[in-house]
Amino acid sequence: MDSKIINKEHKLGILNREKVQITGVTKVISIEEQQVILITDVGKITISGKDLHAGKLDVVAGVLEFTGMVNNISYSDYKTTGQKASGFVGRLFK
Repeated sequence: MDSKIINKEHKLGILNREKVQITGVTKVISIEEQQVILITDVGKITISGKDLHAGKLDVVAGVLEFTGMVNNISYSDYKTTGQKASGFVGRLFK
Protein backbone atom coordinates (compact mmCIF):
# COMPACT_ATOMS: atom_id res chain seq x y z
CA MET A 1 0.00 0.00 0.00
CA ASP A 2 1.33 3.42 -0.91
CA SER A 3 1.62 5.88 1.93
CA LYS A 4 0.39 9.34 1.12
CA ILE A 5 1.75 12.44 2.76
CA ILE A 6 -0.92 15.02 3.31
CA ASN A 7 0.44 18.54 3.49
CA LYS A 8 -1.72 20.74 5.65
CA GLU A 9 -1.78 24.43 4.95
CA HIS A 10 0.24 26.82 7.07
CA LYS A 11 0.06 30.60 6.74
CA LEU A 12 1.80 33.34 8.63
CA GLY A 13 0.39 36.85 8.22
CA ILE A 14 1.85 39.98 9.79
CA LEU A 15 0.36 43.45 9.54
CA ASN A 16 2.77 46.33 10.27
CA ARG A 17 4.88 44.04 12.50
CA GLU A 18 2.12 44.39 15.13
CA LYS A 19 -0.74 41.99 14.31
CA VAL A 20 0.03 38.34 13.63
CA GLN A 21 -2.19 35.49 12.46
CA ILE A 22 -0.81 31.97 12.14
CA THR A 23 -2.70 28.97 10.76
CA GLY A 24 -1.70 25.33 10.91
CA VAL A 25 -0.89 25.56 14.64
CA THR A 26 -0.87 22.15 16.30
CA LYS A 27 0.63 23.03 19.70
CA VAL A 28 1.41 26.20 21.66
CA ILE A 29 4.51 25.80 23.78
CA SER A 30 4.59 29.28 25.30
CA ILE A 31 3.20 32.76 24.91
CA GLU A 32 5.09 35.39 26.84
CA GLU A 33 5.61 39.13 26.39
CA GLN A 34 9.04 38.66 24.81
CA GLN A 35 8.58 35.38 22.92
CA VAL A 36 5.98 33.05 21.37
CA ILE A 37 6.93 29.43 20.67
CA LEU A 38 4.59 27.09 18.84
CA ILE A 39 4.45 24.01 16.65
CA THR A 40 2.82 24.12 13.23
CA ASP A 41 2.25 21.58 10.49
CA VAL A 42 5.59 22.63 8.96
CA GLY A 43 7.75 22.86 12.10
CA LYS A 44 8.53 24.88 15.20
CA ILE A 45 8.23 28.67 15.08
CA THR A 46 9.85 31.04 17.55
CA ILE A 47 8.72 34.65 17.38
CA SER A 48 10.45 37.24 19.51
CA GLY A 49 9.51 40.85 20.12
CA LYS A 50 8.03 43.23 22.67
CA ASP A 51 4.63 43.34 24.36
CA LEU A 52 3.39 40.15 22.65
CA HIS A 53 -0.15 39.31 23.80
CA ALA A 54 -2.41 36.48 22.64
CA GLY A 55 -5.69 37.60 21.14
CA LYS A 56 -7.39 34.52 19.70
CA LEU A 57 -6.53 30.84 19.95
CA ASP A 58 -8.72 28.37 18.09
CA VAL A 59 -7.28 24.92 18.77
CA VAL A 60 -9.83 23.15 16.55
CA ALA A 61 -9.03 25.29 13.50
CA GLY A 62 -5.34 25.64 14.46
CA VAL A 63 -5.35 29.44 14.39
CA LEU A 64 -3.41 31.75 16.71
CA GLU A 65 -3.64 35.55 16.62
CA PHE A 66 -1.61 37.93 18.75
CA THR A 67 -0.44 41.52 18.88
CA GLY A 68 2.82 43.24 19.80
CA MET A 69 6.01 44.39 18.09
CA VAL A 70 7.58 41.48 16.15
CA ASN A 71 11.37 41.62 15.90
CA ASN A 72 12.33 38.12 14.76
CA ILE A 73 10.73 34.95 13.36
CA SER A 74 12.59 31.66 13.26
CA TYR A 75 11.49 28.30 11.84
CA SER A 76 13.07 25.00 12.85
CA ASP A 77 12.25 21.31 12.58
CA TYR A 78 10.29 19.92 15.51
CA LYS A 79 11.21 16.38 16.49
CA THR A 80 11.33 16.53 20.27
CA THR A 81 8.54 14.67 22.05
CA GLY A 82 7.41 15.12 25.61
CA GLN A 83 8.22 18.81 25.72
CA LYS A 84 6.04 20.57 28.26
CA ALA A 85 4.38 23.91 27.77
CA SER A 86 5.82 26.81 29.68
CA GLY A 87 4.81 30.37 30.29
CA PHE A 88 1.22 31.54 30.60
CA VAL A 89 -0.34 28.84 28.40
CA GLY A 90 1.63 26.11 30.15
CA ARG A 91 0.41 27.29 33.53
CA LEU A 92 -3.19 27.29 32.26
CA PHE A 93 -3.09 23.63 31.28
CA LYS A 94 -1.17 22.16 34.25
